[in-house]
Amino acid sequence: YSVKSESGEYDDSIEDWLSKIESDAAPLYPKLLRGDALVGDERAKFALFIASTYTRSPAMVNAVASAHGDLAQITSDMTVGDRASLEKILDEAETTAGAERSSDEVRDLLFKVWKEKQYVMAVDKHVGLMTIDLAHHVADMMFSMQWFVYGNPDHRFITSDNPVVRITPTEFVDRLYGDGGFLHKHMYITTPLSPHRMVEMNWQKIGRT
Repeated sequence: YSVKSESGEYDDSIEDWLSKIESDAAPLYPKLLRGDALVGDERAKFALFIASTYTRSPAMVNAVASAHGDLAQITSDMTVGDRASLEKILDEAETTAGAERSSDEVRDLLFKVWKEKQYVMAVDKHVGLMTIDLAHHVADMMFSMQWFVYGNPDHRFITSDNPVVRITPTEFVDRLYGDGGFLHKHMYITTPLSPHRMVEMNWQKIGRT
């Protein structure tokens, strides 16, 4: 999670922040594994740990980066629009840079590349790390939810590099408004604590069998 600057130096602030969150959560694991309730500051620390795990997952990071790429593509389409728009953009850019006017052949090629989408919109992977900024907001919601710890001694829970899962049952998903995010009253979150223990958070006052 270190970010390389233009000078070539690495910024480890995100890495250090995540390390602190993990250190705060580690002593609380045994309590949850026993099924003990976490309250107050302990609950807040573990909620932030689960929230940071959710927001830094590959799925979330990739989704945010992809959204930025889509927005850049839409902005490009709206800005260029036609040949006259492209000519204006190039004129302004070359004037600002103090460069000579590009040839008509170059401009013809650029317009052809844009019009026929003969390019790839590349997004720096670190753009996706912006999603980590949401961790505190997500943690506040998790803190307010009901928590349940389930055990299954006969079978092992399956996990992945996206261990925190938010689910809204399909019968409650609206075709227009989607699944309602974290605020949907039927939404629930699950994450494994060990091969035989998992925690669920929801807005209901009961767990599930």
